Amino acid sequence: GAIKSFDDDTYRHKIKHILENKENAGNGTCLSHNHFGNVEIPEICEYSIDNQCQFEKTGCKRLHGKCPYYWQIEYDGTWANLKSFQSRELEDSFKDPANNECSITPFDIMELKANFKLMKIQNDSSIHTYKIRRLSTDSAAISNSSKATVYDWYFLDNNNAWAKYGYIDSTGNRMFLTSNDTELNFILYEKSLFKYKIEEFEYELDFSKMIQRNISTGKEREVRRRPQGKFLLTYDNANLQYESDISKNNNRYIHFLKKESEVRIYPYTNI
Repeated sequence: GAIKSFDDDTYRHKIKHILENKENAGNGTCLSHNHFGNVEIPEICEYSIDNQCQFEKTGCKRLHGKCPYYWQIEYDGTWANLKSFQSRELEDSFKDPANNECSITPFDIMELKANFKLMKIQNDSSIHTYKIRRLSTDSAAISNSSKATVYDWYFLDNNNAWAKYGYIDSTGNRMFLTSNDTELNFILYEKSLFKYKIEEFEYELDFSKMIQRNISTGKEREVRRRPQGKFLLTYDNANLQYESDISKNNNRYIHFLKKESEVRIYPYTNI
């Protein structure tokens, strides 16, 4: 159907339901610089970034850290936090939609690669294979927090180049559906098809397969969801810190919503 407005009551109700369902009681607080990372809610606690979480001592159900993202690996059904430099390596590569995989600083003597399509880490012989996942703060599509994660959506155009939704691709065609529109529908309808129409063509996005399909012609394109911004994890006096690669004198960027008159300011993100 048509792209929904942010003022749509149904959208507002669904967003409220999504956020409320995350607020279940938890036991213990997992810290990103510790090994154990089996959190009840697989997200970063935005309040922990500034040491403001009131549940850290009693038990926060999200992962605590100084960065709005962190990568984990699964061992025998339990999630563990990667080292900070490994998490940074994954993030730096993952944010580029053209990257299918990246090499990871060796675990002991093993040289491993991360496959972003499979979300797994494995060696060349595939004898050792582990699941990985990326935790982050809430999406900016449903959160007004300054620490929310802003996502861009991309599709593979006719020149096999990754084109951002809402921008002109390498062939000169413009995709009028924006990343923010796509992100909102991904959150609300992650396991279903999102249908929309542009001029005389009808499209559907299959979020479960990450495929965009032109219903009129049958043409399918791969799509990818990637976070904006770059964050560096460092150690400073044994405390895990984060910093943006954006200039300290210019660390606020405008992220436009559906209406040009509505803007949000997100520190630590770069459009």
